[in-house]
Amino acid sequence: MAEVYNASSSIDLKDSNSSSSEAETMESGDAEVTTLTKETLCVRDPTCIARKVMYFSVTFISGALFAFGLALANMTNPNKVLRFLAISDLRKWDPSLGFVMGGGLIFTTIAFQGILRLIKKPVLAEKFGLPTNKNLAWNLVIGPIIFGIGWGIGGICPGPGIVNLVSTNWKMYVWFFGVCLGVYADTLLSRFNAMFNRIKSSSSL
Repeated sequence: MAEVYNASSSIDLKDSNSSSSEAETMESGDAEVTTLTKETLCVRDPTCIARKVMYFSVTFISGALFAFGLALANMTNPNKVLRFLAISDLRKWDPSLGFVMGGGLIFTTIAFQGILRLIKKPVLAEKFGLPTNKNLAWNLVIGPIIFGIGWGIGGICPGPGIVNLVSTNWKMYVWFFGVCLGVYADTLLSRFNAMFNRIKSSSSL
């Protein structure tokens, strides 16, 4: 009787697992169909097409405006950044970069808070992409330190570095290759952490 009971329970367990997997497959399939349906409907809807064109146009204009501001403030020059960071030698120290960053931070903070109070919903998006996680993780401490070290060595950060890709300076392409390697290393680290957490949770069971 015990063997019959165990066999029947295992069959029930397999049936429940198979039904749950089928349900998950159906849900993922429905999500894919829904996404494809929305894309198909958007192609046929002139209003949706106009919104997409406006979205990409605003994105392009904001990127061009950001790049122009960086070039105008001379923040694309690595020597400008290095002279700003050379506080130990006051004769070579250039504080002008601090006014650029401070002015941009003050204006953005005031404008951002005003927009959040005046507008409840973005014009070209469903909602504002505001962060919800308020916990201080280890990567938020180690990451800025590593970023600061790289910024101090090279005198360039991602924004000005990408703008400098249009120049003929081959050093910027070497720098960009290093950025790609750093992003890939972070991806590998995230996968390792996820795998380690799965092994840890399975071993605790």
